[in-house]
Amino acid sequence: MIGSEQTVANLDEPSAVEKFQEKEHAEIVWEAVASLPKLWSIAVLLFYREGKSIAEVAKIMRTRENTVKTYLYRSREKLRNKLGRVLGEESNEDK
Repeated sequence: MIGSEQTVANLDEPSAVEKFQEKEHAEIVWEAVASLPKLWSIAVLLFYREGKSIAEVAKIMRTRENTVKTYLYRSREKLRNKLGRVLGEESNEDK
């Protein structure tokens, strides 16, 4: 019985291939973030990577919260368009 429990637990863990693909996708995303306009990139890094709130990002960047929200919105749109082609094509190949 212990062997089957261990097998079930292993099914819940990502495989080495899945881990590699996840890491590869993360690298692609952060490279794309680095290609954004500087202020947009800073806002994205502080908000998503550092986990700062909109208010904290605004304070760090010495700007208004609405400006930070605009940077994040525009960044997401640009990244969605750019990465949708790259990551979307990869996921279609997997099917």
